Amino acid sequence: MGPANASPFKQSSASLRNVHELEAGWPGRAPAPLLSHRFCRFVTSRGKSMRKELLRRHARVCLLVAAAVLAWPAAGLAEPTADIIAVNVDQAKLVRLPGKVATIVVGNPLIADVTLQPGGMIVVTGKGYGATNFIALDRGGEILVDRQIQVEGPSDRLVTVYRGIERESYSCVPLCQRRVTLGDSDTYFNNTMSQAGSLSSSASSGGGAGAAAKPN
Repeated sequence: MGPANASPFKQSSASLRNVHELEAGWPGRAPAPLLSHRFCRFVTSRGKSMRKELLRRHARVCLLVAAAVLAWPAAGLAEPTADIIAVNVDQAKLVRLPGKVATIVVGNPLIADVTLQPGGMIVVTGKGYGATNFIALDRGGEILVDRQIQVEGPSDRLVTVYRGIERESYSCVPLCQRRVTLGDSDTYFNNTMSQAGSLSSSASSGGGAGAAAKPN
């Protein structure tokens, strides 16, 4: 007897074997629809002791359960946030777009910065917490891409210290050093930025002087 003429009982048994393999390979606890097929396995194991008409009814139900379970990964594992670009504040991420992108429009440049590179590559940099979007246009003004950007907190080991109402942030990897973060107190933020700017200027001027100096 070919597969097309197989009895509901045999079709159910074959489908449930596939479901059993799917359940065995499922990471962690299987979802509820996947667990419901265990009843069908019980029915198929007791098939010889059941009346033929009752067995056919149970077999048809099991076929529907098996079909729903096998289709579950396609629906259950879909990423609901596939169009969202998640990036940490003060970090950058590369995203590839269609090659004919000519213009990028960012909803809120204070949250994220988007820079177009050759070949349709963009650099998304997190600047502030929150969410915004960007729109990519071609030379004719047609919208090619409209995606959301979500900027999250720092991914490094951040320690927050409160001195009364004053907040200070430290990056501990592993030694704790000052790290300016949005939300820090003005005094701490400005002092740290001033020191960083002075250090950068001194390094630049020292490097220039060293390059210009002639060896004896």
